[in-house]
Amino acid sequence: MMEIPKITLELGDSKIIIQEGMVNLEGNNIKFNGGLSAKEKYDMVDHPKHYNQHEVETIDIIESILNNLYGEKAFEAYCLGNVIKYLDRCEFKENKEQDLEKAKWYTLKGKVAGYHTVNQTLLLLPFLSEIKNGELEEALEDWKETRKNLEKMSILKEEGE
Repeated sequence: MMEIPKITLELGDSKIIIQEGMVNLEGNNIKFNGGLSAKEKYDMVDHPKHYNQHEVETIDIIESILNNLYGEKAFEAYCLGNVIKYLDRCEFKENKEQDLEKAKWYTLKGKVAGYHTVNQTLLLLPFLSEIKNGELEEALEDWKETRKNLEKMSILKEEGE
């Protein structure tokens, strides 16, 4: 059996060890920003490995349970919540682009409409059509504007405020 060579690079107090296609980092103050392939990046959005450990993907179970318990719009609402979550926090995370792609994924997966009625107020959500068209930065800017408007409206305030 052929032994796979081990490559060790020493940089001061730190070491980078490469063996069998794996990269190990040892030392203080090391931050590894690993280079994922395009397929791996896609898989982290479309089919993350940690959601595919069973015969049926987790998102499909969530869709089935929500729609059976709460009606056919339940999963769309769940997806809209995730779109908002990813848009709202993407600028505060290391991988903004991945979160924008996740917002797009949930928009398409949930067939999320560009409008919703909340407390008898019709909300137009222009960022959803931009997401569907792949205009993710524009969608983020529209989300920020929508968020400001929602903060001014009573629908984001708790009862009694």
